Amino acid sequence: MKQFILSLLLIVTVAAAWAEYPRPAQGVNGKYGYYSTTGNVEIRPRFDNALDFREGFAPVEIRGKWGFINLQGRMIAKCQYQEVRNFNYGYAVVCKDNKWGVIDTDGKEVVPCVFDNVGELSDVISVVKKYTPVVGDKALEIMQQDSIAARK
Repeated sequence: MKQFILSLLLIVTVAAAWAEYPRPAQGVNGKYGYYSTTGNVEIRPRFDNALDFREGFAPVEIRGKWGFINLQGRMIAKCQYQEVRNFNYGYAVVCKDNKWGVIDTDGKEVVPCVFDNVGELSDVISVVKKYTPVVGDKALEIMQQDSIAARK
């Protein structure tokens, strides 16, 4: 019973936190922005498409490319990606030039976009831990070797 109550409390807490985020909606200008639950504009409509916030960041689209904004509406990752996944544990999986990589909450590519498929990045935390300490050409070389090995 104690475990059930703790689980229920966790679900309610998560739902309450999620409900606090502004929600995307199309404005009168045809662009998407973010609105509070009472209908107040939180982030003015200026995006071609916009998705829900997660971990304080939301994917937004401008001219067919995706990026991320924070709760203040500031771009943390410019709209340069073909496809993005929501943030999870402080990292988001992104696709640029048909190659997949990982960005952090500053919008920095902590794992360059060199992977051929997103499945290779399914355990984002492990990938980031493995490659973040290695820098420059050596990191790229290691990642390309792993990418080739994973396809075999």
